[in-house]
Amino acid sequence: MVLVADTDSARHNVYMVHDLATDKWELIPWDLEIALGDTTAPIDMGTQQHPVSPGGWNMLRTRVLAVPEFRAYYCRRLAEYMDTIFADARMYPQVDAAYRAIEEYGLLDWRKIDWEDNSTFVASPGSIKNFITSAKCSCAAR
Repeated sequence: MVLVADTDSARHNVYMVHDLATDKWELIPWDLEIALGDTTAPIDMGTQQHPVSPGGWNMLRTRVLAVPEFRAYYCRRLAEYMDTIFADARMYPQVDAAYRAIEEYGLLDWRKIDWEDNSTFVASPGSIKNFITSAKCSCAAR
């Protein structure tokens, strides 16, 4: 959620699910319309130290990142993801493919933002690529 700067995830729009088969807990985000916007989001975005809005922080995220070992592991994994699965070379083709898959219908969609103009929709692949390239990871363990 931090990788894509999903600021909604600190307060809501995320489920915590216990997988009984693996006995592991997972966070499942939904409603990601606010993601891919803030390229300067800190790694502890949504904690009490860095709320996303007044009252926009998550107690579990705050407590987990307060433990130095968890924070260091979290930082290493986030940096790894930025260098691999979220790298420009890997993400750009996915952005282009997704846009091509919806372009015809997206241009016709009159319920989208700026539907009467389409310039925001046409510019969206470039905006997403800019986010991917501009997102920075500052993973100091404190």
